[in-house]
Amino acid sequence: MGKKKIEVQFPTNMVPVLRQRLEEMGIKEAGFSNVMGFGEKEKYLQFYRGQRYAVALAPQAKLEVLAAEEEVRQIVEMIRQTVLQEGAAEGWIAVLPVEEVYFWGEDGAQGQ
Repeated sequence: MGKKKIEVQFPTNMVPVLRQRLEEMGIKEAGFSNVMGFGEKEKYLQFYRGQRYAVALAPQAKLEVLAAEEEVRQIVEMIRQTVLQEGAAEGWIAVLPVEEVYFWGEDGAQGQ
């Protein structure tokens, strides 16, 4: 049984919703990170010390999940539907092969 890594970049406001949906699917572990990104969406304006300027990089979130090959399609479809329902203008999902995975836990056991 092989593993795949699912990476998703999406708006930061969707982290709680995606976490809840992953938990509902029985996913016990996932990683969320804050990242900066750019895309098709136009730059937006912000003010700093009274000056207006265009922001080229927008704050986004990144989700990383390891999943068994047979679970990948279901997880990807759930993520895709969730971000579209929540109104994400931009984002992406990548599914990557994983050669090896090493786990460790509270009991100190190591394994693959």
